[in-house]
Amino acid sequence: NTLRVWDLNSGQCIAILQDHAASVNSVALSADGFRAISGSSDNTLRVWDLNSGQCIAILQGHADSVNSVALSADGLRALSICMHHMCVWDLGAGRCLDKLHHRSICMTLSPDGAKALSCNGEYVVFRDLLTGQWHIPIRNLTAYFLSMAISPDCSHVLSGCSDGNLRFWNLAGDECRPDQPRRSHSERISCVSLSHDGSFAVSGSWSNELRVWNTNSGSCVASFPGRAYNNVIWSIAISRDGSRVLSGSRDKTVRVWDLASGQCIAILQDHTDQVHSVAFAPDGSRALSGCRDGTLRLWDLSKGDCVITLKGHTSSIRGMAFLNDGSRAISGSIDGTLRLWNLESGACLTRYQCHNSCDLYCLAVSLNGSRAVSGGWETLRVLDLRLDQCLRTLRGHKRRTEIFDPSAFGNYGPRASITDDGSRAVTCADDKTLRVWDLERGDCLAVYHAGSGIEDVAISPTGGCIVCATQDGQMHFLTPKNFPLLV
Repeated sequence: NTLRVWDLNSGQCIAILQDHAASVNSVALSADGFRAISGSSDNTLRVWDLNSGQCIAILQGHADSVNSVALSADGLRALSICMHHMCVWDLGAGRCLDKLHHRSICMTLSPDGAKALSCNGEYVVFRDLLTGQWHIPIRNLTAYFLSMAISPDCSHVLSGCSDGNLRFWNLAGDECRPDQPRRSHSERISCVSLSHDGSFAVSGSWSNELRVWNTNSGSCVASFPGRAYNNVIWSIAISRDGSRVLSGSRDKTVRVWDLASGQCIAILQDHTDQVHSVAFAPDGSRALSGCRDGTLRLWDLSKGDCVITLKGHTSSIRGMAFLNDGSRAISGSIDGTLRLWNLESGACLTRYQCHNSCDLYCLAVSLNGSRAVSGGWETLRVLDLRLDQCLRTLRGHKRRTEIFDPSAFGNYGPRASITDDGSRAVTCADDKTLRVWDLERGDCLAVYHAGSGIEDVAISPTGGCIVCATQDGQMHFLTPKNFPLLV
């Protein structure tokens, strides 16, 4: 029967508000944070002064439990619902302005307090509280709305539904349908990569297709059809100048694409198994590819020749990168090890045993070669490559419970990407979450719930944009505009 006021900086409860005679079902906070309103199963609403902790008004008018309350941005008007009707309140006068007989499960109030949106489970009513006019913009619901939020201009509404989905609706016109998520490929997306300036992304799919995306608009600007491939694209990389793309696939080849023309300009063939990882050298003249058989190959892109084969890993290569001037490279494998290579001699310079066998699924390395992040199902390791030591272990993602053969799932498992300076990383796993990490402190800065298993993730060099691909074929673009924690 209580409300609690929390200080989000300290995490402490700073006040307990007690006056209701039954459970408190809904609360709303004023824009200035000085007042709150609560709805209770005692059939009343109470207005609270949060500085003094006192109840300053009791609003009575409902004949049943008050299930939801909303407050206008100016704090002058409130809306409340019970199972049988909805009440509009003038908080200055402390009286009910209007009682609307409309069974509602949830509702929301526009920021100016002039419009209300309510749902009864079958349809949604959009009501102008000043004129009394109303219409039904959303009908024939396939799932109950349990919660709603309306945009400041009243053009869109976000609903949390009984089927576990969030839906974003366009309210323009007399009727509307939910804005469709941006579906990118006809089948699952297997890999993504961001350009160095963060202006575009490239995705690869199980339908053997590459697509190029504008990260500002989220629109697909080019598509390279899958007829050139025999099977799934497992890995892609973009050259630093943004002119070419490397792709590695299940058909054992590495392909070089010209982004301007959309043409495949080279096919590199020497691997004896699926290619799970690819990378460009800093100057774009060479490439590395990692195979399911545990080998890496260094390619001269001007000739299309394999210059050297690196052997040492005993299982699939899950990530690799050139270091500094391109004379060395680092690779990570499902065998649980990282290896540092001399690309002139092909010798393994250092071997890091960072994870247990079958528990290293991704590797991301900062552009300056100073820091790396390797990931298993439950742990991430942050490595200082200059000091040859593990700085810290990060935990947050939840491991899947099934037992499986990793090689049977292609390039499957957690993924990671790191900013150029090595200060931040982004990781994903099959717990359907994406996590942003501060690698200096080891803190998880943000968690993004994608709603579906995440296949791959990439962060721009400066950390200003994140792109991830989900198993339902969607691309998600996170920027400071829609994901403020990136700032």
